[in-house]
Amino acid sequence: MVGALILLLLPGAGVCGTLQVLFPDGRREDVSTATRGGTEYISASDASLLFGASRFWRPDLLKMTLRIGDHRVKVAAENPNVVIDERTLHLRSPVLFRDGELQLPLELVAEILPGLLPFPAHYDAEGVVLRFGSSGTRLHRVEAAPIGNGLEITVLTSGRPPYREGTDGEGGVRIQFPAAPLEEDSLPPPPEGGLVQEWYWEVSADSITLVVLPSEEVEDYKIARRMNPEGVVLRLSPALIEEIVAGAADAVRLLTRAERAASSYSTLVVLDPGHGGADSGLVLSDGVYEKDLVLDLALRVRSVLAERYNIRAVLTREGDGEFSLLQRTEVANQAGAGLLLSLHLGGSPIGSGGSVDVYVDHVGRGSRKRVERTVEEIGARYNNEPPGGVLDGDLRFVPWDGVTSVYAERSMAAARAVRRRLGAVEGMEEGVIREGPIAVLRGVNMPALLVEIGSGRGGSSSGSSPLEGEEMRARIAGALADGVAAFFGRS
Repeated sequence: MVGALILLLLPGAGVCGTLQVLFPDGRREDVSTATRGGTEYISASDASLLFGASRFWRPDLLKMTLRIGDHRVKVAAENPNVVIDERTLHLRSPVLFRDGELQLPLELVAEILPGLLPFPAHYDAEGVVLRFGSSGTRLHRVEAAPIGNGLEITVLTSGRPPYREGTDGEGGVRIQFPAAPLEEDSLPPPPEGGLVQEWYWEVSADSITLVVLPSEEVEDYKIARRMNPEGVVLRLSPALIEEIVAGAADAVRLLTRAERAASSYSTLVVLDPGHGGADSGLVLSDGVYEKDLVLDLALRVRSVLAERYNIRAVLTREGDGEFSLLQRTEVANQAGAGLLLSLHLGGSPIGSGGSVDVYVDHVGRGSRKRVERTVEEIGARYNNEPPGGVLDGDLRFVPWDGVTSVYAERSMAAARAVRRRLGAVEGMEEGVIREGPIAVLRGVNMPALLVEIGSGRGGSSSGSSPLEGEEMRARIAGALADGVAAFFGRS
């Protein structure tokens, strides 16, 4: 996912500050923070974006559940107690409800939530720096453990050192790292079970290589990164390792398509009105719910697309039901659509007044390489004949959590088209395009984007939204439809 992410909290004048988000590829984002009662707070919406979490909001109880991977974090307004899974923690400062949204103490965001991530995260309280991924590169030691009827050998590391894999003339499997400190150069005896004849280190001036000589019983092997703890894993098996395609096993019928001309892509659109049911999203000052506004907006966009451009659109929900993120992406994938457009209100300090921010999914610089490497492995190892049958044409297996990276360029093109049309609406600002881990877009087998229409958080004390006015909502719906049509070359 993410190699290294650094969050720097800069002091601001008065009660306002700036959270500077620096990504490993050099990108930077600024997020507003607020000091209340001597404690630094970050809005729940911003925290959920940083951690790729989904939010389930109970406005009647002023309670929220954040889902981070397999973990559930429950918080409530004016309450210093936080329930993580089945464990209750007491914070130094309470969660607050201000400006129509929950505000989370920095203690929770920087010191506690990172521990729930499936990869290393380290918080430097003195420097107020949160790092996702280890700093520095070291090789610690080698461990081995049985897994099923196979064997898993792990080189434990700190940082994410690059590595090369290969074989030699003697049938040995080689994992080569650039020269790095090796804390423990002695290897234990090969584990019992007959899958390893011998293993040893090869050390030179510019590299260090673990060489493993498998026994004749080994039929297949796989090398991959491991996140928690960090390391590189070699898995040996006496049978073919079907896990190579397991990332897409639940969606074999939705394998990514060969690159084609833009005109040949499906023009079916899936509109995803955010939230629904008990998850109301933002609650504006006059009691209007985000879930209702974005549903009405999606229905209007569908009508304009059909009447003005003869483009068909389907909705992930047409009523007030509750739909999980997985259900929403499944609707899009099953429909075979050419674009997913998720609609939300901007409930964070990132946007203000009538601004429009557009988000596209980005899982890190290494995602595309991981996709390409998996494709190469499938072609070389199975000759396009995975378990279950032969693949016809230029179909490709990809790790399913990285499938959106295949559509990165087209997603960005859609984002630019939509943002440009929305920014031209009188009373609206063009806003920015942001890349990050967006949960609802993960696993979508098509170009996808999330549009956030700014609420009045940044520029209006009323907490109003441009979507509350029916006339403005109609203009915004028309602009969204125009942007979609421009993306498909219909305008």
